Amino acid sequence: MRAFRNTILAMLAVLLIITSSTAIYAEKPSEPLKAAFVRSGDVWMKTGNNERQLTRGAYILNPKWSYDGQWIAYSKGENEQELWLLQVQTGQSHLVAHEGGMSFQWQPNRNSLAFLTSSQLNWIDSDEFAKPKKIAEGIGNFSWYPDGSGILVSMEAKLLNEGWTPIRIVKIPLTAIADPNRFETLYVLPKQSDDFFAVATSIFKWSANGRWIAFLAKPTASLSADGNTLCVLMVPFSKRLIKWLTTSNGLNGRAKMRHLALSKVSEERLQRINI
Repeated sequence: MRAFRNTILAMLAVLLIITSSTAIYAEKPSEPLKAAFVRSGDVWMKTGNNERQLTRGAYILNPKWSYDGQWIAYSKGENEQELWLLQVQTGQSHLVAHEGGMSFQWQPNRNSLAFLTSSQLNWIDSDEFAKPKKIAEGIGNFSWYPDGSGILVSMEAKLLNEGWTPIRIVKIPLTAIADPNRFETLYVLPKQSDDFFAVATSIFKWSANGRWIAFLAKPTASLSADGNTLCVLMVPFSKRLIKWLTTSNGLNGRAKMRHLALSKVSEERLQRINI
């Protein structure tokens, strides 16, 4: 009797394993990948093998997905000046700002969009796209923190009688929007000298592990053609960095690499790559 019972239990266990395995393999395949692209000045979307035109206009560029794929932000106009939001499900487009199409980024973990108008950084929620909120003024460029907890910005350099002010790299937590007293200065680029000169930066690029950021330090427009400076900073920001040294010429807008050296330093200096 005991042997019979053990046999029945073993058969039930095998049956349970088989049905469980069948359920796993019977799961529905994931949704097909989607891609947004520009064709003849309009935004199109490709899902699997199917293509669909989403806008009908002119001079549309730079489509960017929201984190959940429900929205696409894009710039519109000959000079990319207008900022628009497109709701993918309904196909409806909404004008966000007459200026702002040159620099905008989605928050990594929610449907919120930050954008620059002149030197003012603004922020909107997709639920309230008609009500942009001012984050800060005097901003040169910005990027979201990878976890969406705040925004990393470079403050504009100003020309004074004694020369250009150094650029400050500042963290703006979401809880401190529009409250400069709660902004945190993380790093100050070197002052103008024969060795270094910058009045603006590019956006910031984070490493995969979030421990480094890279960005271009840019001089004035007349000097920018001769070479920007590629900067790498460790997070949290410290004096111990990695330094690449290169020289280049800007003839015909092409930088010619002459030499590259890699060294670790612990000096109180910005480490950089001239490109």
